[in-house]
Amino acid sequence: MPQAPNAQCPNAQCIVSPTSRCRSQHGASGSRKDFTGGRGTVEGHFTFTLVERAAEESPRQREAQRATAEMQREVEMLRARLAAAGGGAIKPRELSHVTLTLRGKDLAAMDINVFSKNSSDPYYILHARHADGTLHEVARSEVVPKNLSPQWLGLEVPFEKLRGATQLKVEVMDKDMGKKDDLIGTCTFDLLPVIDLHACMLQGTMKLDLPPTLLTDPSKAEGSKSRGEIQGSLALTER
Repeated sequence: MPQAPNAQCPNAQCIVSPTSRCRSQHGASGSRKDFTGGRGTVEGHFTFTLVERAAEESPRQREAQRATAEMQREVEMLRARLAAAGGGAIKPRELSHVTLTLRGKDLAAMDINVFSKNSSDPYYILHARHADGTLHEVARSEVVPKNLSPQWLGLEVPFEKLRGATQLKVEVMDKDMGKKDDLIGTCTFDLLPVIDLHACMLQGTMKLDLPPTLLTDPSKAEGSKSRGEIQGSLALTER
């Protein structure tokens, strides 16, 4: 009689395999049975092999394996991108330069003309003031001839020249040929600690509007004729 699977192996299954050796077959009464119609007898026996069946994975285990495989793929993709960028370390974000775009409105006319309207040929000089009070020229705009409401081209300034600056000072000048240029007026825009350009870039703010600001002339008495106003914007470019 075949033996039952081992009770200690609940996942075992029976495999029946025939063999070539013949033995007598007996019925329930023990007598030999003839399967050949009186032409002989066929005898045989069966062997049973216990094979342990692997336990089925639960849905939670399959989900964990899928998540692990997906994470490994993402890590490999990140490594490939870093290698393509030329290094395995993530470089810190830095500002490359700042583009200052200014326009004037109703500037004072410094050139007195007999046969035409009084006018000016304005340009501006940009200074950076630092915490110690020092003032450094960092850039100059182009001259816009005979215009009291000029729109200057964007002025690109390397961020290194503005690093640590607490204030921007704008001097609007009238270009004169053959003599000293005239001062139309000055104004200032606060930076640190009011505006941190690098922090704005990290937060995703890549453009800052500069509010309309009146020009003043320190040599003129307070309440004298208006010198006009300046407004514009700062655009940040990441390295």
